[in-house]
This record gives sequence, C-alpha cells and structure tokens, in this order.
Amino acid sequence: MTLELTTLLVTALALGSLHALDADHILAVTGLSGKFWRPAHTLNFCLRWASGHGFTLITLGVLLSTTGYLLPRSVRMSAELGIALMLLSIGALLSYQLTRDIQRHRRHHQKLPPHKHRLIPSKEGVSHSHKHTPIIIGIIHGIAGSAQLLALLPLTLIDSPLLGLSYILLFSLGTLLAMSLFGIALSGLRRRTVTRPHLAWSLRGLTIVFCLGIAAQMLANIR
Repeated sequence: MTLELTTLLVTALALGSLHALDADHILAVTGLSGKFWRPAHTLNFCLRWASGHGFTLITLGVLLSTTGYLLPRSVRMSAELGIALMLLSIGALLSYQLTRDIQRHRRHHQKLPPHKHRLIPSKEGVSHSHKHTPIIIGIIHGIAGSAQLLALLPLTLIDSPLLGLSYILLFSLGTLLAMSLFGIALSGLRRRTVTRPHLAWSLRGLTIVFCLGIAAQMLANIR
C-alpha cells in the first residue's frame, strides 16, 4: 500500500470521526436519547443512528462512483430543513419537560423533610417505533449537511470504484466509532446527574439553547 493510499484512507477515517461530532448530530442524539440512562441503551441509540447514516452514504457513494449520480440540491435542502425543524421540535419538547420536572420537584420538595436529592430515571422501555427513530434520523443526516462535502465530493477525484468504496466504508466506520464513544460519555454524564438535579436541569437547558440556536442558523442558511 502506497503512502498516498494510506494517507487517503486514514483521512477518510479521521474525517468520518469529526463528521459524527457535528453540532446537529450531537444535539439530535442527545435530545432524542434523553430517556435512556443505561449505557447499553444510549450506545444502542447511537449505533442505530450511525447505521442509518452509514447506509445512506454508502448507497450514495456507490451511485456516484458507478453512475455519477448525485442527489439534487433540492433534496439536500429539504433534508436540511427537516433537520432544522427537528431541532426546533426537540428544543420545544425539552423546554416543556424541563418546566414540568422543575415544578414537580418543587412540589415534592415542599412536602418532604430535608433529604438528599435524587432524580428517578424513567423506565427505559424501547418501543418498536422508537427503535427506527435513530435510523431514520441518521438517514436524513446522511443526505444533508457536511456529509456531501466530506464523504462524497472526494469520490469525484478517485478513479477506482473499489478505492472509492473503501473511502466511504472507512468514513462511515469513523462516524460509527466517534458516535459510539460519544454515546458512552453521554450516558456516563447522565448517570452522574441522578443525584444532582440542578446539574441535570442545567445540561438540559444548554441543550435547549443550542438546539434552538443551531436550528435558527440552519434555517437562515437554507436557500
């Protein structure tokens, strides 16, 4: 394997890892996996997101390498709009949950003697429909955003379809690995907030602010 080929494939892995940590990806996964406290459940959510994202990029990459077909800009912009609206919805839902939880906690606190604060995680049942949610979101993220630039544009400069496929596979692998690590870290952070409700509320508040801010920025950039 030549130095140029090695550099290209390592670059694909690195770019995929960085791409997984795009703000809209992190916020969507954080907001929608908020009911999960167990590391295995949060990690499963992240893996499903990465599988939908990777499947989309591999499919589009194969089409681009073999036929030269690239999704129309209108489709990519529609996906961007969908992501922006999703972030707005997440921000609104988290705002409602945060207000409800604070009011509920205050009512219980007034009735109880001095005690150590502890948030009780909700039951982590995963419905059949919820299992598909991260996959669908991953697919939408694969169509929109910087994936087109980082994953698909380099394929136009690669002559070999096999090398192009290797690039896409490593890019998707990097995305999966980075999102998995983020899922583990996110779950660990959530478990630390079980006995620190004010920290949990602060983190949720930050998520709300960033969801609404990123959504507004995306809407402003859609042309």
